[in-house]
Amino acid sequence: MLAFAPPSGLSYSYWSSFSGTEDVPEARLVIRYRLDEENGRVNVRVTTANCATEEQADHAARNWDIVLHGLKTLVESRA
Repeated sequence: MLAFAPPSGLSYSYWSSFSGTEDVPEARLVIRYRLDEENGRVNVRVTTANCATEEQADHAARNWDIVLHGLKTLVESRA
């Protein structure tokens, strides 16, 4: 874990064997979660940093879109 700042943030480094890179600190992605309240709602923002290529950044963005859409659907179905 890189940072833990309840209730608004968390960041950590991440490596996947699918990346095709060696598991070394400089090859790890940095994932940051940020929670902000606005008008009684919570906004979740996820960013990925330290991508080696534009292709890797685009892949991460597509994956986060899917995950966050699923999270939104789950949360709203239980409200």
